[in-house]
Amino acid sequence: MPENDLSTIDFKSINKRANAFAKQAVIDMNLPEEIELPKTINTLGFKLNKIYQRHYENVREDLSSKKLSRVVASALQAYWESCHDAAETLRLQFEALGYNQLTEFQQKISTATGYANYEGWAYSFYSGAFSKGKSNSKKDDLIVIALYWLAEADKLNDPREKFDHIVEALEAIQLSNGSYMWDEGFKCKSEDISREKSFAAKKAHRENYQLKSEAKNYWLLNIDPKLSNDAAAGKLQAIIPLTFRTLSSYVSEFKKEIQSASKM
Repeated sequence: MPENDLSTIDFKSINKRANAFAKQAVIDMNLPEEIELPKTINTLGFKLNKIYQRHYENVREDLSSKKLSRVVASALQAYWESCHDAAETLRLQFEALGYNQLTEFQQKISTATGYANYEGWAYSFYSGAFSKGKSNSKKDDLIVIALYWLAEADKLNDPREKFDHIVEALEAIQLSNGSYMWDEGFKCKSEDISREKSFAAKKAHRENYQLKSEAKNYWLLNIDPKLSNDAAAGKLQAIIPLTFRTLSSYVSEFKKEIQSASKM
């Protein structure tokens, strides 16, 4: 258990350090400056190829004069920056809280790869955008990274790796659609959905996501995972302004995610 509590943490300083670390980590990865995508994928079946081709053509149309290979490389760099940023933020929080020794799970999620595998690749990218208030700028990146993962899946022989890439690609597309829906919420002009309701829906979506994220971080850092869902929810209620029932269900989700991550 930590020696300090969250009130002692300088989050602004941690975020700044994590961001700088992430940028340098991506530079050190020596990722390619250009990544060519195929026009079609051949081993994933007709339906996935159809999805791939549709988004591929849409992206090409939207790019105008931009070179697709550079956009793909940029999206991959942005993805890894999000993962490194989030993982380093957690590591610095553990450090600030006075953890003398991290558990195997805490060590794993303090790395970019471990964090991404725990949160999900697409969701790590998506949540990184929300945490910095850049959901709209990442919308297109999510589609591009989805195309990249599908193209990679097409090359893979290992069924598990292939399936992981497909699942994450489809998740990225779904998250991109959700991001677009909320970001375009201001433009709703139908009789049933006023501008005010659209704004409220968008605001509620962001707030609920942020509160769940805060609940997860606090639970990981401060609450014994062996506590029952209800007991943990009781502790979270003192920090997170959500209902007991909601927090209890969140804790159940968090535990399942840890169990899944431990099997990787």
